[in-house]
Amino acid sequence: MKPETKTIDIILRSMRTEYLAPSHVLLRPHHESRTYIRRALHAINQYIGGDQIFQHKGAKEQEARAGSAVLIRAGILYRSMNPDVGKTRRRGISFRFAIMGGQDPLVLLETPFVMDRKIGDFIGELNRELFAAEAQENFLLSATLRAGIGMRLLEKIILLSTLKADALARLEHYNRLQTVFEYIHQNFQEQIPVDKLAELAGLSVSRFFKVFQEASGISPNQYVLNFRLSRAQELLIGDACIHKIASLTGFGDQFYFSRIFKNKLGLSPSLFRARNRREH
Repeated sequence: MKPETKTIDIILRSMRTEYLAPSHVLLRPHHESRTYIRRALHAINQYIGGDQIFQHKGAKEQEARAGSAVLIRAGILYRSMNPDVGKTRRRGISFRFAIMGGQDPLVLLETPFVMDRKIGDFIGELNRELFAAEAQENFLLSATLRAGIGMRLLEKIILLSTLKADALARLEHYNRLQTVFEYIHQNFQEQIPVDKLAELAGLSVSRFFKVFQEASGISPNQYVLNFRLSRAQELLIGDACIHKIASLTGFGDQFYFSRIFKNKLGLSPSLFRARNRREH
């Protein structure tokens, strides 16, 4: 089996959907990001009724024509400009997939930023299906429908992407650290000492840092922080108060949480909530 085929096979067989939520909002002036911001969750959106300008930090501006799709990857600095404030709607999906203990499969892929109208319409259809799945009273049916939507979304992203050169090597590291990632995802609300993670991996602390960095591209502490921030974004889309969210995501203090959120993502929790209020 070719390395590329083996890698994609592992991604699809081990994939689980950790978060999948539809959004449909009218873009208002506060949706313009004159400064660069980050997301802790991935989002893929279709923009209807007007054009958008997007830019990754250090890269050229890209125009998203009305109806096209934009994939905003977690952790990437970007900004957007909306020439048609007040008439443009955004519909799309916020998501996080996990493979082999909790790693993000998108770190293995080179993905496009702006995509054409055909992909935009596909995302719009998935958005409608996801709203319908969430409205199902039968939990098992809802979960089954959501799982299918998640798989179709990931398959589409893979078809539009190319594998990074180190993808297979990273998967080997993921496999070695699978228990570590599972432990972080189950205990992120608590303090997580690095020596505990190294013990789970059966490695010295210094060796563990190196292997973890090779697997995820970031340090263990940064990984834990990013995971907490992604959980916080999920909760901010709902109705829980910010004080409660700080407690549920391991930050404890609301003011500390708000400071870290704004420092890492470029906007406050309350502004993130305002920008992501759903309109059905």
